Amino acid sequence: MPKKLSSHTAAPSDSFDDIVAAVALFRPGPLDAGMVDDYVERKHGRAKVNYPHPLTEPILKPTYGVILYQEQVMQIAQTVGGYTLGSADILRKAMGKKDPQIMADQRAVFIEGAQKNGVEPHDAKSLFDSIEKFAGYGFNKSHSVAYALVAYQTAWLKAHHPAEFMAAVLSADLDHTDKIANLIEDCRAMRLKLLPPDINHSAYRFQVESGSIRYGLGAIKGMGEAVIEHILAVRERGGRFESLGQMLRSLELAKITRKQIETLIRAGAFESISANQSALIQALPDAWATAERHQSDAEAGQASLFGAASTTGSFDDSLPEVAPWTTLQRLNAEHKALGLYLTGHPMDDLRDELAGFVSCRLGDLCHRIKAPSASEFGGDDAPRKRRNFGTPMTLAGMVRASRRSRNGLFVAIDDGSAKLEVAVFERFLSDFSHLLNSGEVIVVSGKVDIDDFNGGFRMVAEQVISLDDARARFARCLHLHLAPAQQINEIEQDLAAALRPYRNGSVPVLIDYCNDKASTRLKLGPDWRIQPCAELMAAMQTLDSVERAELVYR
Repeated sequence: MPKKLSSHTAAPSDSFDDIVAAVALFRPGPLDAGMVDDYVERKHGRAKVNYPHPLTEPILKPTYGVILYQEQVMQIAQTVGGYTLGSADILRKAMGKKDPQIMADQRAVFIEGAQKNGVEPHDAKSLFDSIEKFAGYGFNKSHSVAYALVAYQTAWLKAHHPAEFMAAVLSADLDHTDKIANLIEDCRAMRLKLLPPDINHSAYRFQVESGSIRYGLGAIKGMGEAVIEHILAVRERGGRFESLGQMLRSLELAKITRKQIETLIRAGAFESISANQSALIQALPDAWATAERHQSDAEAGQASLFGAASTTGSFDDSLPEVAPWTTLQRLNAEHKALGLYLTGHPMDDLRDELAGFVSCRLGDLCHRIKAPSASEFGGDDAPRKRRNFGTPMTLAGMVRASRRSRNGLFVAIDDGSAKLEVAVFERFLSDFSHLLNSGEVIVVSGKVDIDDFNGGFRMVAEQVISLDDARARFARCLHLHLAPAQQINEIEQDLAAALRPYRNGSVPVLIDYCNDKASTRLKLGPDWRIQPCAELMAAMQTLDSVERAELVYR
């Protein structure tokens, strides 16, 4: 929201009329014409309230002398110009269409009527000019009141019943992933807890559960309403699902596909059955085949090999013992199924490391960037000042989307705390384009400024580098803390083998070692300077001899 209007709407409202006025003001015409500035400054007593003519004061007093509503134009025409209500409505329509001939005719009628009411001709002409100027921007007050009433009611619900309100708003946009993602950011800003989708707890829509918002199954990508309603109906009849196999045998497999079950697993919707999504995915083909045989036998009325009816036979629904997905694998699966990150963000594990060299997290920009003052923007060279304005910063984020423009590329990055649009101009694209792929973590240096259009922030990139290049540039050393009670010969061999593939870099290696007799800090020689990267840090974590490995930046 533009700064001036924000200052108005953020101030304590005196009456419902303030909300009505805000609705009428927040449109391109009033914003471009400076009506917002006049209204706000006059409302707060920082500017004098002026009226085009004394006769208009009772009409324009509620809006501080600003002609804001179409009804005010009609009232002025009646009071000053002697119009009937019907002819005043004709004047209103004529002003909206801006037909020169009709306006010339109406001007003559208005001036003649004003003279009969004791208004001097030049004053009548000036007043008509005023209402002609502002009438084109005037809004129908009856419409503004209706919108304001809805705004007030929804604001009340959001303030007093935030979880219920946001659950309803989220449910209204089940099929629009982009809107869901933005609304979830709003929920987090409101400190509302979001619970993941769950086949034993979720409904089709979002709903409130003990003060938190439970994710609706209907918002999972690729899951039609009929499929979800079937799952919910089976759960309603038979109770909670206890295992993957039991759930599949309970469903009518003709109404659902194996891919949709896999999507539910990736979305985390089987958490109440098993947190090991890897095991669920691996067990799915056999569990599906068993359920198909079970249902086929039940339909045919056949008995099992041992004479027991297959509908009452026992089944082995245990899951294979496999390693669970890593956090990154789980989050990527979640993003694929939901179209967003719900339970975490791939950059969460990088937060402490990034703090060593970025200016701040994207969500903290509001505390670091101040709005430019009028003196900084004033004068004939204001456009040039604006281009040069901005705070130099280094920021990091994951590339979420990009779009071409005439001058280059706009790249949206996200670090889990907020999103930021970065402008990469054409002259830099050839150097940086290979880094601007979706899912890539990049480190961007440039100038950050307030975006007047959406009230957020924007950045003009001057340099873009990969995360590994940032590690090499900003890291002071790789600090290894060795586990005690290790044989020194074994430690030396393990470290040499792990570090060797990453030698010939620029970052020195420091080693802290202690045993029951002494402790020491060693700095490896120049030949063992390393090129830091994710693979190296992962290799360090696999060594029994290394208790902790960290890149030190400051």
